[in-house]
Amino acid sequence: MYLKIFNIIKNNQGFSLVEAVASIVLITIALLSFYSLFISSFNTANYNNDKLIAINLAEAELERIKLSPFETGNLPPVDHSVNYNQTIRKTKEIYSGGDTYDLEIIATQNNKEKNNKLINVIVTVEYNGKKSTVEGYVIYE
Repeated sequence: MYLKIFNIIKNNQGFSLVEAVASIVLITIALLSFYSLFISSFNTANYNNDKLIAINLAEAELERIKLSPFETGNLPPVDHSVNYNQTIRKTKEIYSGGDTYDLEIIATQNNKEKNNKLINVIVTVEYNGKKSTVEGYVIYE
């Protein structure tokens, strides 16, 4: 029995056409099974990249508002007699891929926040039908 296996291994004839085709078919099936994994990974990476850009854009806008809340284009001035309630819509174009990101800034204030001179700011970025939101407080004098 062992001699028969040893003779098959020592055979100098090479592979037959059937063996070569069978090995190519098996390799193709294995590679095709990984193809869907690669496509899925690529789509997930693109989605995560878009989400990361949107979150960074929202955080940058919130920080810009925190630095100078009432300068031109950020937030309207505070009326000290009523609670603050403003909605601002902006469109920003990111030129890395030419994608458009819509920003919505909602600034609200309840009585407790008004007493502490805080404005609650929610920045929402919409892109490709999806949304990402960042929230923070702006201090004013």
